[in-house]
Amino acid sequence: MKTYFDERQDGHVPEKYFRYGEMDTPMELPARTDQLRLAMAGMQTTIVTPDDHGREPIEAAHKPAYVDFIETARQEWAKANISGGEVMTTIYVPAPPEAKGILADASRYQKDGSCPIGWHTFDAAYWSAQTTVCAADDLIAGEGLVYSLNRPPGHHARWAGAGGFCYFSNAAIGVHRLLQKFRRVAVLDVDMHHGQGTEEIFYRRNDVLTISIHADPTNFYPVSSGFKEHRGLGEGLGYNLNLPMLHGSLEQTFFDRLEQAIAQIKRFKPDVLVVPLGFDIYKDDPQSRVGVTTAGFKQLGSAIADLDLPTLINQEGGYHIESLVDNAQAFFTGLGVPMR
Repeated sequence: MKTYFDERQDGHVPEKYFRYGEMDTPMELPARTDQLRLAMAGMQTTIVTPDDHGREPIEAAHKPAYVDFIETARQEWAKANISGGEVMTTIYVPAPPEAKGILADASRYQKDGSCPIGWHTFDAAYWSAQTTVCAADDLIAGEGLVYSLNRPPGHHARWAGAGGFCYFSNAAIGVHRLLQKFRRVAVLDVDMHHGQGTEEIFYRRNDVLTISIHADPTNFYPVSSGFKEHRGLGEGLGYNLNLPMLHGSLEQTFFDRLEQAIAQIKRFKPDVLVVPLGFDIYKDDPQSRVGVTTAGFKQLGSAIADLDLPTLINQEGGYHIESLVDNAQAFFTGLGVPMR
């Protein structure tokens, strides 16, 4: 198995984020990839630096003007002599088209207070996306399993909006790339939070099945999406499946939802699978609302392996730093990747 990662992804070091009415200490930091790379060093995988495929694959999933914003926002912030360091909107009513300037753009494209933009944020998000493009290309070339070690993560990024620590929707970028060869793609999102960005991007399509197992969004991010009633629109009706869990659910609840998801995937009969993987479902993770254990990650990996599909793993959340090595190795062992 190949693992794609670029050290420039760790240039994004957020200083703060806004939640529950106050500034908080960021969780999405380079320490996460330090641990995940350590986990991969103990497994039979090669860590590969991605090639540069440019902005075109990113713009397959995102509005070009939004990509421009992520690339230039910090420079425009400095030109406007705005204090505060990172770009972070405090205006949550999207500005109309006639409104100009960086504050207007930030109100359009930053959907919450958890996605500050610093000097190196674009580079990090850009190279995170490139890891996914290269991983997808490997599946197109005939590989059976590839890991895209994404940081920043991506599943909360919408067609024209950053949120939830996410800037570019890596999973959606991978899906668009895979559709160059494969006719039908399934997305199985097992992060603790609903992947509203992935859902939005494919909500009207019937060639992409999007499934998300996540915590009930009542008083939990992303709040406004992830409901079981949201099943798709138009041709996409029935091709979006949300499987929320009550807060405090036991591990078995997660696997009950996984059984439902796998049954739907089998009915869909995809040619390839994309898995946005969140280690924040771990029982001790500060974001967790369910009790998945380290052994549970191995069980999850085995269940995905049993689908016997070409599979792209996209890294999403996971903020309990002390457990990341063990949980990652358990998951990939379940997928069939041997230890060294």
